[in-house]
Amino acid sequence: MTGLVDRARRYGVDALAVALCVATMIEIWGAPLPGSQATLTVTALFATLPLLFRRRAPLGASLAVFATLAVTALLEPTALADSSFFFFGALLATWSAAERNPSRQGVLGYAAAIATVAFVSSRFPDGGADDVVWISAFFTFAWLAGFAMGHRAQQAREAEERLGRAEERRRLEAEAAVADERARIARELHDVVAHSISVMTVQAAGVRRLLGDGQEREREALTAIEDTGREALSEMRRLLGILRGANDGADLAPQPGLSRLDALAQQARDAGLPVEVSIEGDPVDVPAGLDLSAYRVVQDALTNALRHAGPATAKVVVRYEPDALALEIENDGSAASNGDAERQGLAGMRERVAFYGGTLDAGPSPGGRGYVVRARIPLGQPAWR
Repeated sequence: MTGLVDRARRYGVDALAVALCVATMIEIWGAPLPGSQATLTVTALFATLPLLFRRRAPLGASLAVFATLAVTALLEPTALADSSFFFFGALLATWSAAERNPSRQGVLGYAAAIATVAFVSSRFPDGGADDVVWISAFFTFAWLAGFAMGHRAQQAREAEERLGRAEERRRLEAEAAVADERARIARELHDVVAHSISVMTVQAAGVRRLLGDGQEREREALTAIEDTGREALSEMRRLLGILRGANDGADLAPQPGLSRLDALAQQARDAGLPVEVSIEGDPVDVPAGLDLSAYRVVQDALTNALRHAGPATAKVVVRYEPDALALEIENDGSAASNGDAERQGLAGMRERVAFYGGTLDAGPSPGGRGYVVRARIPLGQPAWR
């Protein structure tokens, strides 16, 4: 149904122009009108069909109609005075001049229409000043109607363009936020992985020193492990140099994990957000990278609550399930923008959780007050993408 309405709006004037052309032909040959039918047939075509090109040449199409009417008034003034459909075609051209040009060109089209009315009326056998006045009133009304419709259509187009630009800007900002978050994750995981490689290298060196005589093959294998570990660390430092910006210095502090949730909650309390932390299930050791990502999810959710929830309290639940780590961060804020951080905060959380094959859901709390973030991260192998 919507498509049918759109086609009617787009091609309705075209159909009306063709209908006026056919009606004028019937009037010329059926009535018939006084004068040369051949001349009137040609003028009928040029007094209606140019409107089919009003999209490509809005003002030119209307001016072609007005010029044709002026020529017809010179050649066959009596026939033009007796015709109804020539008049309707001129009204449609006036309307089109304003509807397609709600600007200076539209004013020029109106001036051309009134000038045509004055000239054609002066050529009528019994025309007078009164005819010019009341006919000009019809044309003025047609022009004002076209101007109003064109202005409204132009506003709608501009609003649609603004909406498109805003959506494109949001899309680019979201992509930039995801890229920044992925770079941040990579930088943080660099420290975790580098620490693990360092431990492996040191342990290999320690075991190598404990080897006795006659264990050359074992010594060579451990030496290869040490060399590979040092080379990997060197390459990771180069990678980190690419990931870090010019003003992004290396963070020498240890990367946090779930063991530091109490300190994180205290920071939120100091900032004005009362936070309650509870642990459910039997805590187990989780990979360092996953531990860091879980901590960042809680941190970002509390940060969003501080920024957007208004006066509120928050509750953090960490649940150790047999095969997954579940997180739930809920606040009871009532601000209209509660949770309004989709472009950066939530995007970053989703990236971190998805990196380990998990899922994240965020939205208003079931009771209708507040906002809740739920994440579930498998405790198996990460889902590399």
